[in-house]
Amino acid sequence: MKEYWGMLGLLLVTIIWGAGFTASDIALQSLEPFQIMLTGKAVEKYRPMALNFVQMATACICSLAGLVCGRNVKVSFTAGGVLSVLYLGAVSTALTYLLQTLSQRYVDETKAAVILSLEAAFGCLFSVLLLKEHITLRMLAGAGMILSAVLIPEIKWKRRLIGNGVGKGENGGKK
Repeated sequence: MKEYWGMLGLLLVTIIWGAGFTASDIALQSLEPFQIMLTGKAVEKYRPMALNFVQMATACICSLAGLVCGRNVKVSFTAGGVLSVLYLGAVSTALTYLLQTLSQRYVDETKAAVILSLEAAFGCLFSVLLLKEHITLRMLAGAGMILSAVLIPEIKWKRRLIGNGVGKGENGGKK
């Protein structure tokens, strides 16, 4: 599946540089292609707004379960913290998933996965441009792997058979 090229890049960067990902991070990342595939199928049958509501309700329930089951979780409520969580939930999660769901009505699952795999590369780019973060070798390597993961499956490689027709063009030199 083309969807797993980006995950392979993430896994390689994790192994080579020890980026601090846990097994659960990698497990959750490996489920993303299935979410994209299922969204593509479901958006053909259900309204995007209703589908998005179900996705967000599921994410909320799973997040709350993780919070309750988590070790050493200390919850404190401040105005800034509550606003940050609301922004994160409404804009960074619900709105982006809604846009994805709406878009998948017009784009097949494979192309959607390729486009969505660029999220991390653009996150790095905007962190450098907006937050003035310094570019590191890890950023460049990760972005390069993700970009190559997007481009390599899209290249139309010419197939050449060994023996018959090698070096003679696609039709074996016959006109």
